[in-house]
Amino acid sequence: MPEIAFNGPFRVIAMRLVTPGNWYIGFRSKVSGKLFAVLDDPTATGELRVGGNGSFDVQTPETGSIETFSSADLLVFQAATARLEEPVEEPLRGA
Repeated sequence: MPEIAFNGPFRVIAMRLVTPGNWYIGFRSKVSGKLFAVLDDPTATGELRVGGNGSFDVQTPETGSIETFSSADLLVFQAATARLEEPVEEPLRGA
């Protein structure tokens, strides 16, 4: 089984659009509990081990906030639905 080791610090932005059925590398938000992708799975099969001793500061797709993860938090997952998520902003209201 192929393996990718992530070592060192990384600053990444989560993917805003995923394709149903495709495989991704990502994290589960500690705030919302939702999965989000940061990379395509290069095997496109889910048959991939990920690890290392890296740290990740990730801008999340839901709020644009930064969450911190370690390589141990990495997940390989298959997207069930496509989603387009923009940071949450309150609409401007006229006076």
